[in-house]
Amino acid sequence: MPGIRKVGLIGAGSVGSAIMSLMYAHDRQDVYLVATGERGRRLREGLYVNGEVMHPHVLSSADEGVVLDLLLICVKTYSLESVMADIGPLISPETIILPLQNGITATEQLQERFPRNRVLYGVVIRTDAHRIGHRAYFSTLGEMQLGYADNTVVA
Repeated sequence: MPGIRKVGLIGAGSVGSAIMSLMYAHDRQDVYLVATGERGRRLREGLYVNGEVMHPHVLSSADEGVVLDLLLICVKTYSLESVMADIGPLISPETIILPLQNGITATEQLQERFPRNRVLYGVVIRTDAHRIGHRAYFSTLGEMQLGYADNTVVA
C-alpha cells in the first residue's frame, strides 16, 4: 500500500480545528477540510485557531477529483449519521477512516456503513481545545490514541 498522502478532516469544532491547524502547518497542499453546504462556504472564508486564520482546502464534492487516503472524523457522536452520508462519495475503499470522538462507539457504526474500509479506533483525551463562536483555541492538543479492537501492532 502506498503511503498516506491526502488527509481529510470533517468536524471543524474545537478538537478538529486544533488538529487541522497542526496538519496545515505541516502540509498546506494535501490536507483538506471536508464540509458541505453553508458550513463549507463559511470554512472557505477561513478557519480561526489561536487568533490566526488559515485557509485549508475545503472538499465538498467528489467532483473535485480528490481521493482521500485518510479521513479523520472529529464531529460529535450525534452528528455521525448525517456525516456518513456526506463522506460516502468522497472516499474510496482504500481510504482509512479514523474517528476521533468522545468514546469509541463510532467505529462500529462506521465499519457497518463502510465495510470495505479500514476503520480504526481513536480518541483524543486531555485536550484543552475549546471554541468561542467560530474561533477555536488550544494550548495543548492532549493525547491521541488509536488502533484496532484487538490491539494489533501494525508498525
